[in-house]
This record gives sequence, structure tokens and C-alpha cells, in this order.
Amino acid sequence: MRRSRISPQSSFELFLDTVCNTFGGILLIALLVAVQIRQTEYTIEPPEPSSSPETILELQQKLDQLTNDIKLANTLRQNTQQAQTTSQNDNEKYLAANYDQLINTKRDSTVKKAELISLLHKQKEENLQWENQMKTIETNIKNTENEI
Repeated sequence: MRRSRISPQSSFELFLDTVCNTFGGILLIALLVAVQIRQTEYTIEPPEPSSSPETILELQQKLDQLTNDIKLANTLRQNTQQAQTTSQNDNEKYLAANYDQLINTKRDSTVKKAELISLLHKQKEENLQWENQMKTIETNIKNTENEI
């Protein structure tokens, strides 16, 4: 019978062996850390009650603010539910009224815009007249100075 030759291990088997050993080491370290944490005692001390008036006042203000926020949220929720339950016809009436109001506002603002533009043009013309008068006065002053 022939003897089988002893072949060297392949590099892939060595790689797998290294990976498995590394993973086992990580698991061992994790178990040791877990055991160490379990043996550690936790002592959590409750915070000392503060009876200073400032602290009580601050806490009361925060409580009031939170209460107001809750009331506001409940009101908004109710309003949203009511808005959802309104009929389509009511929404159309509301939108039509808003549309009419927007048209009236647009017309009024257009009229006011035209008035402002006309006032602006008048002011520009008046400014030009004043500038011309100022130039005339300046030239008269220079002429008078030259004569003196």
C-alpha cells in the first residue's frame, strides 16, 4: 500500500483558521466585559429636592407653558376635525367670499397705486422746478459776486 503524502495546508485554510480565532477572541472579550458590567453596582442617587422659590417659579412657568401648549394643540385638533367635517358647499361659499374680497382689495390697491404714481410724478416735477430755481439763484449769486 502506498503512503499518502503529507501536503502543506492551503493558504485558504490558514486564513479561515485566523478569522475564526479572531472572532472567538472578540466573543471572549465581549463576554468578559458583560460579566464585569454585571458585577459593577450602580448607585443612582435621586436629585436633591430644591425648595428655592426661583426653582419652584421656573417649574411652575414650564408647567403653565406646557398646559397652554396642550390646550392649543387640542383646540387645533378640534378645529381641524371641524374643518374636515364641513361640507363642500360651505367650502365653496367661503372660497367665493374670499375671492370677492381679494378682487375688491386688488381694485382698491390698483386705484391707490395710480394715485401714488401721480403724486410721485407731481413731486418729481416740483423737485425739478426747485432745482431750476436753485440753479438760477446760484448763478445770480455768482454773477453778483463777480460784479462785486
